[in-house]
Amino acid sequence: MNVEQILIHGKLDRHVPVDLNVDYHRRAIEQGDKVRLVVLPEVEHFMIIEPSSSAWKAVTDSLETSKGSSR
Repeated sequence: MNVEQILIHGKLDRHVPVDLNVDYHRRAIEQGDKVRLVVLPEVEHFMIIEPSSSAWKAVTDSLETSKGSSR
């Protein structure tokens, strides 16, 4: 696909099982894609998109780290 990807998933997500992203990540790596998986422990589905949640800093840090590495 040749598109850098960051997969961010909460380990406690009951809406979308983390195994879906784990499997996608594995397959993408096998196909040579540049993809990174960040699994946040103690984080459920909506915490990832909620700026006031405890998970938000980890989400933004992951994006900033990626931004810096693509320069």
